[in-house]
Amino acid sequence: PDGTLPTLMMATAPIPAEEVTCVRFSPDEKRVAAGFSSGDIRLFDAEKGATMRLIATMPGHSAAVSALDFSSAAPLASGEVLVAGSILQSASRLAAELLFWDIATSAVSGSSCPLPSEKVRDVDW
Repeated sequence: PDGTLPTLMMATAPIPAEEVTCVRFSPDEKRVAAGFSSGDIRLFDAEKGATMRLIATMPGHSAAVSALDFSSAAPLASGEVLVAGSILQSASRLAAELLFWDIATSAVSGSSCPLPSEKVRDVDW
């Protein structure tokens, strides 16, 4: 409301020579997930200054990643609370796949959920 523009964080990341299809910051802005045309997801540490450090490469989709979103804090049926940013969901519209990733292990959590072919444009918690 004071008329000033927000400051943007400028950083670089070691990105391979393939198409980046989507990018998402974690809720605490400490991690960045990038989806690629290859179906891979790369997770970066966004806290380390001007160059983001690659934390993990997570292959999983059989076609381009079309959407990413980190988990929000939420109560679980078990009575525990899901920690914000602890799970990343990714979708591949072309492959009709939805995957859930455990950020602590960089591994798929559970099984793939089939999607209606080419209907999903975004994922959101």
